[in-house]
Amino acid sequence: MVKLLPFSFQEACKADQALTPDTFMLQGGYPRIYDTRMPLNLFFSNYIDTYIERDVSEYLDVRNLAEFRRFLTLCALSSGALINYTNIANELGVSPRTVKAWMSILESSYIAFHLMPFYTNARKQVVKTPKLYFL
Repeated sequence: MVKLLPFSFQEACKADQALTPDTFMLQGGYPRIYDTRMPLNLFFSNYIDTYIERDVSEYLDVRNLAEFRRFLTLCALSSGALINYTNIANELGVSPRTVKAWMSILESSYIAFHLMPFYTNARKQVVKTPKLYFL
């Protein structure tokens, strides 16, 4: 199995020589953006709709898709912050177990990942809270 992640900054620069780091951080590294020059608002709204309707609906009960969309939005707004499953669950009105399951869907579909803290003490690395980032 080969994991195909979005373009890195260097790869995206090959497709668009005028690309700056700031622009790349805003538009991301999805190849379709560079291939078709599609407007970002159109690309991302369609991407999210397709992701939720096709990919996530396989894992979730259909009645939960609207809640999952809210969860995705809340996670995006919390990008770079420490992950607190209980707080997210309280804001959404679901259980922490549901938030953990939904988070695993984001990770398995390469939308988001956990960044574990770095400590020289290996025990602290395992115990401390990771941060959430989007790919």
